[in-house]
Amino acid sequence: LRSRIEPATRATIEEVDGVAATYGFGVALVGAEIPGESEIADAAVLGYEGNVDGVPAPPAPGTAWADRSLEAAGVEEGDTIRVGPTRIPLEVVGWVEDTNYLQQGGLWVEPGTWREVLAESRPGAAVGDDVFQNVWVELADGAKADTVAAAIDDATGTTETITRDEAVLALPGIKEQNSI
Repeated sequence: LRSRIEPATRATIEEVDGVAATYGFGVALVGAEIPGESEIADAAVLGYEGNVDGVPAPPAPGTAWADRSLEAAGVEEGDTIRVGPTRIPLEVVGWVEDTNYLQQGGLWVEPGTWREVLAESRPGAAVGDDVFQNVWVELADGAKADTVAAAIDDATGTTETITRDEAVLALPGIKEQNSI
């Protein structure tokens, strides 16, 4: 959540042999006001570019794909929920499955919407245009993940490139939950 990938760093990553593409990704943890509900739901607003397994292309600004877990909180497709302390409206345009973050209902949005939510919710964590907390790297055909990861970290001198499985296990509490 505190990481920052600046445009120059991303450009360096994209020049590494074996990198086919990069996609920006960021998270803002917020409260969500659900129509007709008195309780504030926990939500993770996830700003993203490109191809994410199980999630359609980023929706239009001000709209979100909602994780089905939010149905239990009363969310329905077509609802406009309000997130963060300034209650930024997000219209739910459809459902995705199993895409929560730290057990908070996932709301998948385009990058500009995520930046707005992050800036309004956590002003000290706001990021500039084209800045993300993370980038996903798509490998070129035949490239080996370990080799490309090491080359990225060597080229940037500032990144720690990890696999998807390592990223999941790095989330607070996930490793402990999986050890039971």
